[in-house]
Amino acid sequence: ILETGEPKALIEDNSGLGYIVTSGTLIGPKGGVIKSIEPDRILVEEYEMDFYGKRQTLEKEMPLTVAESGPESTSKER
Repeated sequence: ILETGEPKALIEDNSGLGYIVTSGTLIGPKGGVIKSIEPDRILVEEYEMDFYGKRQTLEKEMPLTVAESGPESTSKER
């Protein structure tokens, strides 16, 4: 949802539960934080310790797909 003051996205976990997220939302087992929501992806910043014990910042990308719903999608599937 990009037309709002603060972009939002609906994501689904492995069990099928859906969540509405915004920038700053905590996500994932490594303490990730959503940095930005763009039309085709979500950028997540995670932290991990390297071999020397130094905290490293990793940026990961979650691609977004548009789910079709409603009567239009059922007629296309037939």
